[in-house]
This record gives sequence, C-alpha cells and structure tokens, in this order.
Amino acid sequence: RDGCDDFSISVNAAGEKARFRIAAQRSRGGVALAIRKLPSRIMRLEECGFAPDVMTRLKWISSQRSGLILCVGTVNSGKSSTLAAMIQNSNRQDARHVITIEDPTEYYYSRIGEGGSRALVQHREIGSDVADYENGLRQCLRGDAECILVGEIRTKEAMQIAIHATQAGHLVFATMHAANAVDAIDIIGSFFPPSERENGLLKVARALTGILYQALAPSAAWSTASQQAARKVRSEGTPAHEEIVEESMKIGQEASKGKRVLLYEYLENTPEVRQLIRQFAVDGPMFRFAAFEELWNQAPHRNFVVTVEAAQIPNQTGQCITKEMARLLVAGYRQSSLAVGSTPTLGSA
Repeated sequence: RDGCDDFSISVNAAGEKARFRIAAQRSRGGVALAIRKLPSRIMRLEECGFAPDVMTRLKWISSQRSGLILCVGTVNSGKSSTLAAMIQNSNRQDARHVITIEDPTEYYYSRIGEGGSRALVQHREIGSDVADYENGLRQCLRGDAECILVGEIRTKEAMQIAIHATQAGHLVFATMHAANAVDAIDIIGSFFPPSERENGLLKVARALTGILYQALAPSAAWSTASQQAARKVRSEGTPAHEEIVEESMKIGQEASKGKRVLLYEYLENTPEVRQLIRQFAVDGPMFRFAAFEELWNQAPHRNFVVTVEAAQIPNQTGQCITKEMARLLVAGYRQSSLAVGSTPTLGSA
C-alpha cells in the first residue's frame, strides 16, 4: 500500500534450510529487492569478538531481572546478532519467559530442552502478530514476560513503555540507530518535546543498564587503516611504541584474510554516568560535550566507559589493545573510508 514491505522467508534447498530478510520497494513500475541472508544459527557470545572482560560483563547484565540494555549502531552492524547471543546465553542459565517483537523476526531461539535452553520463548512479528512495537510492548506487560526483546525503539511512546517495563521488573533488550553510545542518549532526548525532555531523560537514567555501540569494519578498509596507523607510530613514535606497531600489523593481517573487525564501546550506567545523564537533562547538550569528554579522558584503559575513539578492539590474544592504538586505527579507518568517497558498507555479525 505504501510502496514498500519488509519481511523474512525460509527456503529449503538441498536438504538445508536458509532464511532471508527482504526489503521490497516499488521502482519505476516494477519491484526492487534488497535481500540479506540471515545466519542459520545464533552465535555464542564467545564467537562475537568481544574481549573477555567485556564479554563477562555482557553475560552478567543479560542475566539480570530488570533493566534496559540498548545495542546501537548503523544498519547491518550486527546489533541483532549480539543481542541474540546475549539472550541465548541467558536462556541456557535461567528458566524464564521471553517475548521478542521484531520487524521481521530475525532469529528463532531454541525451545525448552533444545541446546540446553531452559526458557520459554514467544516470537511476535510486526504486521502478522501485532500491529506495531508500541502495542507489542503493552501486550508484553500483560503477557507475564520476564525478558523482552524489542527489534527497534524509534518513538517516544515505545521508549516510555520500555522504561515502564523495567520499572515493573522486566529485562528489556532493544536496538537503536546511533553514531555512538552517547549519541543514543541524545537521540532518546530528541524523542521528547522540550517540555517533557528533562523528565524523560531522568527516567532513562534510572532505568538504563548500559549502551553497547558496535560496528563491523570491512576487511579491506580496516587493513589499510591498520597499516597507516603502524606507519604513523613508527615515524612519529618512540621505541616504546613498538608494541603498538606489532598489534596494528596483526590486526591488518587478520583483516587481509577477509575477517571483519569488531569495533565497539560499552557505556555502563555507573553512578557517574547516571549523574551526567541527569545533568544533561537539565543543562542540555552544551553540558554533555564537556562533561562526558572529561569523564572519558579520566577513564583508565580497562574501564568500561570509553569513547568510540578509544574503543576496545580485541587482538589476536583476546585482550584489549591500548587506547592510543585504538584512536590511530579508528582515525586511519575513517580516513580510508573518506578516501573512496563514501562510508563503507558494514556487514552483520
């Protein structure tokens, strides 16, 4: 009716079942399709590429009884895959009722007893099972759900219901489109009209558990970025920076093999961050830039409060390289992206 549709289909071929997500649009009297193959299985968190300390933290927050966990990033940055891995991990540990609301449904979770799952999972799809995210969320509150997955939050009403769900004792996972973790807070604030923004962000500060931002860097662009970073350090650095050069080259070698590189940051809703969100709600964006930047600059390397420029990048050993190396890599990646005249397409996890 509106010239476009978004849906998923399953195809059986050669004894194997494959699922595809399809975006269909009318174009010059015909139909144009964007088709993306969905993974045949849900990855384990250990396979997603997070450093061990961050992975442990993600496992812990996914086992909590209440809270709001946001996974943000660009289109096709692996947000759904990461949340699916977190939920599946928790499903193996806890006997609970999970309801997913997606448009369309991307992952089907194991039934009770399959793959060690102890959770009862209901999948609800926008259009066929429920009218929209807002109605789906309301019905979850009456459906005795303990854990709720929301495919995407993009309206004030959906955010308000999600916050209410956490206050009622539900654990809510959701995705949003945002340039980084703090940008997500800015976007949430924009959901509300000026007269409601302060109160809305104060509620977010109380409900939020954390915001995970992630991107998947194309192998070619990231390989070029790592080589540029290594050359920069070698030419401008000191002998003490040789370890940084070695780490850069390792990442470049992995990228040249066709492996995508996971770039991420996790903004934990610590008491300091909670206070900053509250002050941001009162004082506005100008305060945000100064206060959050100061907090980031004070954060130690292993701290979970980092900027995208100081993002944690897992290296060969599964540890996290230094912030300085991360900044150089991101700068090189962005420069190589601009060199080809457009932002590179990021694949899903």
